[in-house]
Amino acid sequence: MTDLLRHRLQTSLGAAYTLERELGGGGMSRVFVAREEALGRDVVVKVLSPELAEGLSADRFAREIRLAAALQQANIVPVITAGTGDGVPYYTMPYVDGLSLRQRLARGPLPVDDAVSILRDVARALAYAHERGVVHRDIKPDNILLSGDAAVVTDFGIAKALSASKTRADGETLTRVGTSLGTPAYMAPEQAAGDPATDHRADLYALGCVAYELLTGAAPFAGRPAHALFAAHMSETPAPLPAGVPRPLAALVMRCLQKDPARRPQSARELLQALDATTTGAGRAAGRGWRLTAVAAVIALGGSAAVGARLYRTRAGSSPSADGRSLAVLPLANASGDTASAYFADGLTEELTSVVSKLPGVRVVGGLSAAAFRDRTSLDAREVGARLHVGQVLEGSVRRAGARVRIAARLTNTGDGTLAWSDTYERDAADVFAVQAEIARAVAAALRVRLGGADSVRLARGGTRDTVAHELYLRGRAKQLQYSAASLREAIALFEQAVARDPSYADAWAAIGVAWANLGDEHVAPREAGEHMIAAASRALAIDSTLGTARFDRALGLAYLRRISVRDLVAEVRRAVDASPNDAMLQALGGFLVLLEDRDAGVAIALRTRDIDPLAGVVAAFPAWVLRYAGRTADAERLARQAIALQGDVGISHGTLGTILLDLHREADALAAFERGRAVGDRDLSTAGMGVALARLGRIEEARRVRAQLEAEARTRYVVGDWMAKLCLALGDRDGALAWLARAADAGSAYTMFVDLDPDFAALRGDPRFEAVRRRVGLAGDAAGGAR
Repeated sequence: MTDLLRHRLQTSLGAAYTLERELGGGGMSRVFVAREEALGRDVVVKVLSPELAEGLSADRFAREIRLAAALQQANIVPVITAGTGDGVPYYTMPYVDGLSLRQRLARGPLPVDDAVSILRDVARALAYAHERGVVHRDIKPDNILLSGDAAVVTDFGIAKALSASKTRADGETLTRVGTSLGTPAYMAPEQAAGDPATDHRADLYALGCVAYELLTGAAPFAGRPAHALFAAHMSETPAPLPAGVPRPLAALVMRCLQKDPARRPQSARELLQALDATTTGAGRAAGRGWRLTAVAAVIALGGSAAVGARLYRTRAGSSPSADGRSLAVLPLANASGDTASAYFADGLTEELTSVVSKLPGVRVVGGLSAAAFRDRTSLDAREVGARLHVGQVLEGSVRRAGARVRIAARLTNTGDGTLAWSDTYERDAADVFAVQAEIARAVAAALRVRLGGADSVRLARGGTRDTVAHELYLRGRAKQLQYSAASLREAIALFEQAVARDPSYADAWAAIGVAWANLGDEHVAPREAGEHMIAAASRALAIDSTLGTARFDRALGLAYLRRISVRDLVAEVRRAVDASPNDAMLQALGGFLVLLEDRDAGVAIALRTRDIDPLAGVVAAFPAWVLRYAGRTADAERLARQAIALQGDVGISHGTLGTILLDLHREADALAAFERGRAVGDRDLSTAGMGVALARLGRIEEARRVRAQLEAEARTRYVVGDWMAKLCLALGDRDGALAWLARAADAGSAYTMFVDLDPDFAALRGDPRFEAVRRRVGLAGDAAGGAR
């Protein structure tokens, strides 16, 4: 049978494809790998089983397949072609080199963080498809592929195509009684019952089944025959998820498994937002980035930002200005068809943003805000200009095929929507950095920016011609965005492989420093991270002295190790922010440190972020913290609330708001803010902040339990000492507070340099033990005490 089928399929495909091997299949199809001769790439050819092909309308099938083929999103494996030859219906898709989720599950259970990351990728795919009227109808581990750092969904719309093509013109179905298009173990009750009103929420039920299997090792009602599965899905409640699953995540999974579609999340977009708010890995990535060190990764890596409803402002009537020399670099579309390597397009977008940011006199909106337009299928440049307050939009696409890269770019005026410039570059992958510099020069010409010889040199710095080193670097950046201790160490290993291949790769050296900064004050003591930060950043600066990120990380590493005075630290930070005027997070963090010497200057630097990244909540939150230290509490509260409105799943925003509300003696409101912060993954600040609020509300025993919990955790992991000190003070334990501050200072915590600015520690001033902490962090006897 297989040999005959293969012969018939090869005859139908003709010379365009050469069948190479069979991957297997089962159920609805046979699966082959074929070589697409024209493009020299591997594709997957799926041949429908004879049972499904029987009675199938080729025209209806082709029409439905065309709808599926229109889906172009990073987490969806697209359909390339479809046809019927010699009675054999088939369709082709890109070949994704990796395991299916089913194969991965056979190796053993996944960590919760990895499970959530996969679920988020699938939810993104479903959100994109559902919003375009396409329902999958057969979500299961077999149709989720893992390649690189991405999960991608295959066979999108195929079940619908089969269902539609088996319906006669009079509306009567040709599908035999007892035949279901879908998989019983993952089938929603309404789908199992054959309800014609079944809609996109059946996919959410199926994803709930997949989530249940990822977290327990078995799908709901596993081990039962098909007829019993149908009955169970319609009438039984699955067993509760194990205690090790975070409660918000467990509740969300069980909500997806509700029998009534109206009680499930009502859209994949809603489900994705709920996943972002869980307390596991991917959801924590944004939430826990509140510390100086943890947020530092955003400097180089960017990330995705939710579309905010309004821009944040610090004074009534103030807003970013839009002029001809301001632009946004929108995410480059991945046109390669290889959805598993979408990180390549994302990486090039960030690099191109960095390059055009070097143009003198040009304001470039940060990647966090520009990423808000990632999944928009059609873009009106005028709308983008109004939202981001820019005069120009740079957008385009990237296609990678083997060793060749094709980049298309265009610059559009947001005032009238006219095209200012466009070009297409097809080069060897080794020339990608040169292409980015060429695009930057073209943008400069279109904006009438005059470049000197030094400017041209700056545009070409930082990159590599080693394509393998570049690939390792981009893979490392993708790992770094996961923000778990394991993924950060994986990222460091990848960056180190990149610089081993090309020791002159400045951006990779800088990325090593950023990754260690992420580990410091979150997963490891800052002093442990400091040596690595200094070494990597120094190598980066030796190659490219203009890298503001590397300059900042080196100075911060020196501060962790107490090898730099506060005055010299502030001077280095000023140089870093001057070198990177378009880096919103660097400006926010830089302003934070400049506060140590000059409050007004620190606030001014931090508030530059409103022009650079107006839609990024994580960026908006840091100036709120700066305003709090500067004594502008009302402005700080307003900015923190606006940060939450922009991006509600970021823990720093809720933690900052809670801190400010404590300053205003609104303890009940502060407790609610800290609880929301902890729910989205903000660990030490929000947990200890809850304890402080509870103590001030007179709920002493609850506050003591919070303290005991954190002290127990401190025996096995690094716990941020400054907030433990605040909790001890709230419980009346002055000795405990001073001991925790001393412990934090010894560990190298950068925050201990701010004890003079923090009103919570006013009661400790003058105590010899407090003065010892000040001396240890370089404040005592230094004019940089925050008084000016």
